[in-house]
Amino acid sequence: RTSNQAPEANDFIRTQPGWAGINEVYQASRVLYLRTLPIGFALLVALHELVMPRTRLAGMNSAGLTVSWYLLVIAALLALQSRLNQSVLDGLGLMYITKGVSGTLLILNGLGTIGALHWFRTLWAASVAVLIVAALQLLVFRTILFRHAKGKLRPTGSPPDKEVLRKLWKVAVPIGIVGSSAYCVSSIQVPLLGAILGPAAVVPYYLAQRIGQTVGMCVAQLSQPQLPKFTSECARGDWRAAGRRMQDTISAVMAAACAGCLVYFVASPSLVSVWTHSGPYVSPPVLGLMSLEYAMLSSAAIWGQFLLASGSNPFMWSTLMNGGFNLAGSLFLCYNFGTVGLPLAGLISGSCTNYWYAPYRGLQLRHRLARAGSEANGTKETSGNAG
Repeated sequence: RTSNQAPEANDFIRTQPGWAGINEVYQASRVLYLRTLPIGFALLVALHELVMPRTRLAGMNSAGLTVSWYLLVIAALLALQSRLNQSVLDGLGLMYITKGVSGTLLILNGLGTIGALHWFRTLWAASVAVLIVAALQLLVFRTILFRHAKGKLRPTGSPPDKEVLRKLWKVAVPIGIVGSSAYCVSSIQVPLLGAILGPAAVVPYYLAQRIGQTVGMCVAQLSQPQLPKFTSECARGDWRAAGRRMQDTISAVMAAACAGCLVYFVASPSLVSVWTHSGPYVSPPVLGLMSLEYAMLSSAAIWGQFLLASGSNPFMWSTLMNGGFNLAGSLFLCYNFGTVGLPLAGLISGSCTNYWYAPYRGLQLRHRLARAGSEANGTKETSGNAG
């Protein structure tokens, strides 16, 4: 529950205290997840049936590829469902458990995929491995949550409160747009590369992208455990503690992002050479642009994460613009300049939108927290003097 003295309007939802409030939000969130499930499935089906046949990947289409696609679609939808249980566990302060589970399952996912490809040498077998891990993730998170709740999370027997549903939807739609737009910034690059330049161009870029994203995920571990604590401090009006946590975490993440991306640029070619026995890898200009892009992305994202954790989401339009600019820029630059066009498009679109906007809004939040903390401290001192 939120304090009435929040430094700005936010999207926190007032609920019943304790587990009754958690259950209220959980049951309403389940309704939203189940309602959006068919929409996500329809979009992924349309992508396979309508978009892929019009790209250079059309010649690779086969029954095995189609089966693999739909297995991965089901895996993606299961992973989406598991996010609800993981989010509640994070909110309960069990983020180290969720990170441990996520990391373990990520390793299992990689080992399962590699093992399936090694033993069966088919894409559908690797897709089955991904699906099994996604189902296991949903089961594990749900089991941990319900054991921790000890029977306190259960259907109430009546439909969720319409006002809670409305407020959740008001929060969920912008977050969904931000997530979908962010997909157009990073994850869509490999499919675009294959569609424009052909499958041969995918392997070296995919290797570089996955290594860079792994570095980014490692850096993000510095901030993820701090965000629920920051939200809790904001919710109870402890602005000074929230401001200190925000400042310390952002400083650590930005320093780690710059150092990590420098190591990525210097060391990843040697790593790939040993790993793939001098297999294909991106050129130094492409790797340099990717390193710079990942450093800027991580440094800007941490500001945005604290804004979201404060109960405010000002990024719907900026991220939508970023995704649109990046998609258009990737198409144009990749057609004209090859692989180097992808990270270049990301740098240009990000620099025009969230790479400056997120720190700008984050600094505003930091100033408001400092001012609210000073005012609260002054009020306590005045009350003490009066006493």
